[in-house]
Amino acid sequence: MAGTAQTPLDKQIAKTPSRANPQHRGWSRTSICHVCEGGAWAGAEVQASTLLRALAKHPEVSLQAIILKEGRLAHELRSDGVVVQVVDEEGKSFPRMISECSEFVKSRNIQILHSHSYKENLVALMLSRICRVPYLVRTEHGHPEPYSVVRNLKHWCVLAADRLGANTADQLVSVSSDLGEYWKRHVNPQKVTVIRNGVDPERVSSRFRPDEAKQRLGIPGDSFVVGTVARLECIKRHDLFVMTAGYLAEKIPNGNFLIVGGGRQKDSLQRLIHDFRLQERVSLLGERDDVYDVLRAMDVLLICSDHEGIPMVMLEAMALGVAVVSRRVGGVSEVIQDGVNGILVPSDDPRELGRACMSIYNKPRLRKELTQVACDEVHRKYSAEKNAETMVELYQSICYARAQ
Repeated sequence: MAGTAQTPLDKQIAKTPSRANPQHRGWSRTSICHVCEGGAWAGAEVQASTLLRALAKHPEVSLQAIILKEGRLAHELRSDGVVVQVVDEEGKSFPRMISECSEFVKSRNIQILHSHSYKENLVALMLSRICRVPYLVRTEHGHPEPYSVVRNLKHWCVLAADRLGANTADQLVSVSSDLGEYWKRHVNPQKVTVIRNGVDPERVSSRFRPDEAKQRLGIPGDSFVVGTVARLECIKRHDLFVMTAGYLAEKIPNGNFLIVGGGRQKDSLQRLIHDFRLQERVSLLGERDDVYDVLRAMDVLLICSDHEGIPMVMLEAMALGVAVVSRRVGGVSEVIQDGVNGILVPSDDPRELGRACMSIYNKPRLRKELTQVACDEVHRKYSAEKNAETMVELYQSICYARAQ
């Protein structure tokens, strides 16, 4: 799960006493508190939920979470037995929010605060100082998204403060080697470790056959479906998806296209779909609670983003037997081997992306081979259980190193 090169952290873990039997190794339970926003249900929230669900099964840790907005993440974590404190940031000043979070942290004797995004990183940093929490861990799920300093000075200030605060973390977890290299240029490289995302095969499933899943969405069962699942934000390049759909619509008479997700680009995306005269072929499905059933309806998951860490939806699609076509960006190429378990396109040309999708359409045998290898690999290499085991080792190595 971690990078291939052995880091100082790897060496420290190797020296740490065996974790096979916590009752005989002298370890006490480590109290961990994750800090997440929770307002959306995107890749970071899905991974946090998957990780915490797996961590909750480990007797070595006592697990709790602070969520800054009531929503699906808080509900999922409660269902999995995680102690959840929702401190709704809506209508509260930052000092008031920190005060409420502090009360919870002090009552739980937290040893490690683990945050998942820039806002939560700042909250965790403040809490560590106020409540004297010994250790800070933060997960970086992707590169900071582009912004305009002139138009959004507040956002620039928050990101600048977040960058400065990164050096205070005991460990910075990157979900891909590509992202890890980026952070090694900004913080002490010894503090950076790579732990790739994982999925829970028992949860990532659908009871529908592909034709049934299509029919549930009002699509003919024999149609060829290309879809994407991502927040409607500029970095996800839905404009490129629509242009690719335009290319494919001319070549695949029974082709349909699905866009799943919510966000600020909805209106501009609807205009683009209208401009390409694709209103009858492209469906904007918004945010969904049945994403796995929607993925089952897809023949191809198309990832058009300008950057990605390790997309959770990519791993989920692989587990569900959906072929993956993606731009060669970020950590995607650390999972997808071109022509082996998916197709990578080193271009933002919609015609190139369209031709990659056409190869899946024209060659059913290729699709079967790609999806079989992908499904086997995601179960073997990217399971939530392995992800959680590695994270527990990380937590305990931090505590062990400081105690020496």
